[in-house]
Amino acid sequence: MRGPFHFWRSAVAVGTGALCLLAAPSVATRMLPPTQNVIMRLQRNVLNARDLALQRRGYYEELDTGGVNSPQNRWFDGMKVFYRGRSDFLMGEIVPSVSTILEGSPVTSNHLGMRDREYDKIKPTNTYRVVLSGSSHELGAGVRDDQTFENLVEDRLNRQLPDARYSRYEILNLSVGGHSVLQRLLRLEQLGFELQPDAAIFCVSEMESQLLVRNLTKSLNRAIVPPSNYRELVEGITRRAGVHGRMPDAMVERKLRPYVPEIYEWVFRRFAAQCAQRGVRPLVVYRPAPVDFEGTEPAARSEMVRIARAAHLEVIDLSPAFDSVANRNTLIVAKWDDHTNALGQRLLADKLYDDLVPLLFGLPSQQTSRLQRP
Repeated sequence: MRGPFHFWRSAVAVGTGALCLLAAPSVATRMLPPTQNVIMRLQRNVLNARDLALQRRGYYEELDTGGVNSPQNRWFDGMKVFYRGRSDFLMGEIVPSVSTILEGSPVTSNHLGMRDREYDKIKPTNTYRVVLSGSSHELGAGVRDDQTFENLVEDRLNRQLPDARYSRYEILNLSVGGHSVLQRLLRLEQLGFELQPDAAIFCVSEMESQLLVRNLTKSLNRAIVPPSNYRELVEGITRRAGVHGRMPDAMVERKLRPYVPEIYEWVFRRFAAQCAQRGVRPLVVYRPAPVDFEGTEPAARSEMVRIARAAHLEVIDLSPAFDSVANRNTLIVAKWDDHTNALGQRLLADKLYDDLVPLLFGLPSQQTSRLQRP
């Protein structure tokens, strides 16, 4: 049922190509004149909107493989060890209990198949447990295990012990690179709720539309049948959009894009309902992108926060976390990799802690005042 994860086939043009071209720019620019400007920007440690779009396209387009099929691109070789494919609607997952180097940093998974520390599946006594769902930025691609913002928040909670009722705090990271909001919700339902959480954090960002339409397109291409509780939504939208798996990917994505807000609404309503049934505190966290050359983030953020609040969900907006950083290029892992680096992860952790503690453990009046507004 599960096969080896091939990853990054289309990233050769940006990730692999950029690394190789940097090694021999004079030869490359003579052979491939259109690449010259991109190479110069990479050498100057600068990305622009087109570079970023191409790089993201490469990263998320083929999240069904375990790395780039190129011996020259060592940066992403860890994908072949860390991820594996699935033939169901989740499409991919983290291999349990492995260690490798991923995007320049050591990365470890636990026995539950999370990029995180080891935890017992049964929640210990006197413990406040949170599960956190996200994609590759929340997973911490490109930083060490102890530098992810969720681990930093967990460490601070256990140092400061903000609520006398609990002697231990745990944040279990369910994030998987490339998962859209649909995969995140399904993983929460299949695994996260079994972990007996007191609260569930559902992270979103300006990348959600891109991830969503690409994963739906992949599921159509592979004739994957959605889970029964998701089938009416997915099949209804694909039918109204007039798309099928034999269409070109670009056409499918274009036709699906107008239905993205409707999917957000369904996901947030179901997230709220599933948490309410189990007595779990649901929270939506908006995570800002480290760089936003296209200027699309404000609109994406506003839409996401509005839809989440319409579902009566509490929202923490981490957008101000990067306000003190004048050069946002200093927040990315590498010139060819726009994942949030260790500095960015720390800034996100500081902001999340400041807003999360009053919300979960403070007085009701404090909870209301600490919510970020659009």
